[in-house]
This record gives sequence, structure tokens and C-alpha cells, in this order.
Amino acid sequence: MDPDDLAKELKRTQQRVFLRRQQRLNLLNSELSLAKSHIISRTKLMARDLWDIYPISEFPDRRGYSICDIYLPSSDHLEGHDATMISVAIGYVGHLLLLLSDILDITLRFPLKYYGSKSLIYCNRRNQQFPLHVDSTKGRDWVNFCYGMSLLNLDIVQIRTLYGLSTSDPGETLANLHELKIILAREELS
Repeated sequence: MDPDDLAKELKRTQQRVFLRRQQRLNLLNSELSLAKSHIISRTKLMARDLWDIYPISEFPDRRGYSICDIYLPSSDHLEGHDATMISVAIGYVGHLLLLLSDILDITLRFPLKYYGSKSLIYCNRRNQQFPLHVDSTKGRDWVNFCYGMSLLNLDIVQIRTLYGLSTSDPGETLANLHELKIILAREELS
């Protein structure tokens, strides 16, 4: 075989190898797209199920929201309400937020430690945990609780921002989650 024939044969072999690799790559890309589609579909389904587990409802008179039929006033109006019920509602919000962040693969800026109605939230700047439950409406306990609530609300704002939502009042905990629920139900998760 002369060198020109060898070169032509080598070129044909390289083209066949290239075409096989290209077909394999196309097949893998197609499988990857299908897998992504299944993951997005499953993620939406899991998020929808989560909202069914922790339903957030607006009162007919538009004067507030409840989670699992427990009223949670805005963060600015918590004083004077039943401390136990507030703690329970915030425990539900914390668990909802933890699960939602896992489903959406989002690392919360202020990590939560879920202990039901005695949950905590961690502030990296202060290197300190803050309660998400009401022990007392006086003194340091109340100040720490209010700070913990503001961190929880900032975690909600973080997720809302990732999905293109602005937040005019971070203290409207359940209203902000309710609007997020509506947006997530409508749009494709990526």
C-alpha cells in the first residue's frame, strides 16, 4: 500500500470514529435532556406535595394568613398573640423552608435547626443561634426571638429573589411564602 492510500484509509477511519463518537455524544445528550426533564418534573411534584403538607391559606377578609390552619401575624405584630401557637406556626414555616430548600437545592444563608416548635436559626455574622420560638415577650428572649424571625424572613427573601420575586415587606412571612408557592406552581423549575 502506498502512503497516499494509507493516508486516505486513516482519514476514513478517523471520520468513522468521529461519527460514532458524535452519535454517542448525541445519544448521551438526549438521555441527559430526558433525565433533566424528569428531575424538573419530579421537583415540581415534590414542591407541590410540600405545599399540600403545609398549606398556607389567606383569610377571606384579607387580614392575614395561616399555615396548617394556625394564624401567624406579620413579624411586626406578634406581640399579644398566643406564644405557643406562634411557635407552632413558625415551626411549620421552618420545616417547610428546610424541605423546600432541599428540594430546590438551595443553601439557605441562615441555616435552620429544626426542632418542631423549638427550632433555631444560625447567624454566621454573629456566630450565634437564635430561637424561632417565643419563651417570653420581655427582655433578651424577645429580642433574640425577633432577630431569629428576621433571619428566617431573610431566608424566605433569598428563595424569592432566586425566582425573580421582589419583597417589599420581609416581615410578611406567610404572605411571602404564599406568593412564592403561586410562582413555583406556574413556572418551570431549573
